[in-house]
Amino acid sequence: RQAQAEITDELAVRHFGYAAAGGFREPLLYVALGAAQGTESRDVSYFMMGLNAVPPPAAPTDAQLQTFMKAHAAQLMRPEMRVITLASFSAKAIAPSIKIDPAQVAKEFAFRKDSISTPEKRTIVAIPVKSPAEAAEAARRLSAGESAAAIAKSLGAEPVTYDDKPQSAIPDTKLAQAAFAAKPGAVAGPVAGDLGVFALKVEKVTPGAPATLATATPQIEAELRQKQAADLAYQQSAKFDAARQTGAGVADAASKAGTTSITVGPVTAQGVGLDGKPNPLLTQKMLKAAFAMPAGQDGDLEDAGSGEYFAVKVEKVVPPALPSLADKRPELAKAYMNEQLITALKAKAQALVAQSKKAGSLDAAAASVGAHVVHAQGLSRLKIQQYQALGQSFLEGVFTLKSGEVFPAGGQTGIFIGKIDAIHAGDPAQTAQLTVAIRSRASQAYAEDLLNAIQAAAKSKLKVVVNRALELQTLGVDPSAVGGGAKPAPAK
Repeated sequence: RQAQAEITDELAVRHFGYAAAGGFREPLLYVALGAAQGTESRDVSYFMMGLNAVPPPAAPTDAQLQTFMKAHAAQLMRPEMRVITLASFSAKAIAPSIKIDPAQVAKEFAFRKDSISTPEKRTIVAIPVKSPAEAAEAARRLSAGESAAAIAKSLGAEPVTYDDKPQSAIPDTKLAQAAFAAKPGAVAGPVAGDLGVFALKVEKVTPGAPATLATATPQIEAELRQKQAADLAYQQSAKFDAARQTGAGVADAASKAGTTSITVGPVTAQGVGLDGKPNPLLTQKMLKAAFAMPAGQDGDLEDAGSGEYFAVKVEKVVPPALPSLADKRPELAKAYMNEQLITALKAKAQALVAQSKKAGSLDAAAASVGAHVVHAQGLSRLKIQQYQALGQSFLEGVFTLKSGEVFPAGGQTGIFIGKIDAIHAGDPAQTAQLTVAIRSRASQAYAEDLLNAIQAAAKSKLKVVVNRALELQTLGVDPSAVGGGAKPAPAK
């Protein structure tokens, strides 16, 4: 009765746009049908037709390969490629050749010693109070071992903890000075800080580690080397740019700047050469510049950031084209033979399906290809993970076709020929339990699908027109802030 009532409601919503008496209920029958499918089981017979069931295809002729290439032109077409002359000025490339003077390192270390040393850190707890007398009382209680939280609460305050912080990290400079002047475990108060009066306790001290020239040298050398390399790269790029401004091409301007341009390619817009490998000299910025220019054009200097500069010239544009047969013969022959093998296997599989349907069993068809029939019983959707080795295509046939149907399905090592022997309804008690388990989730999905369908139908039937100006006005948005208000649509 409940299912009947809910079917009535569902039909009312679908066909009349309103719910029957009792309102819209979750589609129990819809859920129950899904549960019934999940608990049913199927008996299947099948065999595997191996790749050796058909003769191996013969090696193709050049004429066959040419026809194959034309048939698969979309997949084989080589994209546009370009030959590029490149002038680059790279701090990263220059840096390894720069020698750093030890005296320069020592000078830099002396200047930066404090900043690169590890400072002393302390954990302190400070109690803000209203008067020096309260601070003295709070300090006495801290010294007696009472917790800072309890003391602060009794004084109507909140304790402030600085956990393992250097002196520079404490915003109240006078409080910080007092805390770092005290001994480990010491209590002080009253302390007149910049932000008020405090009582404080030093709970922990982590000693600092002053930097040494020996430990700081690698870092300082690397930084000096990078800075000098960036300066040299900039100087070279400035000379190059000056030469380009006087009319010199990329190659000549590079020579005047003291470097040598190189020509690379042809490469694709992704930097991949004819060998199928990316060219490590080309960055995406270089490629973007090169593929935005016509053939023969010399580009201007571009700043790629971090001491990197470049300019490109497009020497040649190679239009999209099929690869030559000579270059790709082995790969094309392999692809051609694979296609021929698959075509032959599919035709053989269809013949075996027809033979099995006529005979009413798979035995004769299996014997004709030297295979044995496997009889699998009780396959169910609830245990589908156990059958994953059979492949998705085979399982789709098992759980979607009718009893008695014979079907082919691709496998990893050949083609399955299967037959649905029987379909058994699930146990009613188990179906009921599954219905309850999936009811909420399935009902929500059903309702969402139904809502989407209603919205789509409404848009189609009502021909909704958006009044942009009224929309912005309702939202309180200034039309000028979003590119101006649209012309009001006719009122609907």
